[in-house]
Amino acid sequence: METPPGTIRYRSRDRSYVLRASAPEDAAQVLQCIEESQVEFRYFFSWAHLPQDLDQQTARLASNGADFAQGGDLVYHLFEESSPRLLGSFGLHRRSLNPRALELGYWVRSSCAGQGLATSASKCLVVLCFEYLGCNRIQCGFNEANLGSARVNEKLGFQHEARVRFGEPQPTPELTAAGYGVEPFMIQTALFPDDRSKLSWYPEVKNSLTVEY
Repeated sequence: METPPGTIRYRSRDRSYVLRASAPEDAAQVLQCIEESQVEFRYFFSWAHLPQDLDQQTARLASNGADFAQGGDLVYHLFEESSPRLLGSFGLHRRSLNPRALELGYWVRSSCAGQGLATSASKCLVVLCFEYLGCNRIQCGFNEANLGSARVNEKLGFQHEARVRFGEPQPTPELTAAGYGVEPFMIQTALFPDDRSKLSWYPEVKNSLTVEY
């Protein structure tokens, strides 16, 4: 797989965003996002129930950076081009046995939900995977209860592959009491290079995207 860029810029008539490789100096903003979004995050993400502090987040982001540099998972943070405020986090994870496949994951802070950010940034990463990284598969998995992720998948054109039972950590009584509410099933979807001609949004995003190494 090709070397990933550290920065992706998307500029269109009404949006200008930057996806930048996550870095330890983002730790304080990540904590702010988790605090602001704790109800939603704790409902869908088991990791949101773990202790969160500045040292832990700094170490995690440093590990992300090392992984990025060594050909592992790619984690990008989303910003408006004109603002340093962190809007969300987007990952391309190596969870497939296929070395040319990546799994898309994403979250946006609650105050930014419903603004199309997850859709726009995910489109950029789909283009990155196919046009710059040489992927022949992009997969995505989300809990059946996560209607927001389902809408993003639908807008991007991901195709349904499977309904997977117990594909992610299941609620314990303690987690349920603390707000964890996932359903037993997760939905597995995917895109392939020959899908590009079917995606009406693809040419505009491809032509509006630049990368920096």
